Amino acid sequence: MKIDELIGKPTLPPVTAVRKNAQPEQVFSDLLAERLRTSTTGPTGQVAEAQGAAPTPWAPTGATVDPAAAERVACDIETALNQWADIGELVAAPDGSSKEIQSRIEALMDSSRTLQKNLEALPDEHPLRRLADELSVFSSVESTKWQRGDYV
Repeated sequence: MKIDELIGKPTLPPVTAVRKNAQPEQVFSDLLAERLRTSTTGPTGQVAEAQGAAPTPWAPTGATVDPAAAERVACDIETALNQWADIGELVAAPDGSSKEIQSRIEALMDSSRTLQKNLEALPDEHPLRRLADELSVFSSVESTKWQRGDYV
């Protein structure tokens, strides 16, 4: 794809094996924590020293990422994904009320705004930014569809 050719692909280490008996939320949390941990360490596993921030493989030369900012964004992403799962369960339930779904979608949009605010601390090339942007767009589009009545 041309976009990948223009911006390049991030070089991340391979993911370790996923536990088969773990809950999906825990698996996601573990994978995300592993990615965040490996993104703040060098190829040898030693934390890079740059006054509390570590250079990342996807950042331009000299750029640093505050690990706390990346952790906040990761938590915001996980919160939004959990909210989507709750909305999906509510929509699928035969006794799910429109008012309850509406309140959950409003909470999701609040979470999306918080995510966008916290995302400003990450560089444009950060992989969490891309995921967060896609999640925010998805949330906005689906919220608009709900408001318009596409799902009723």
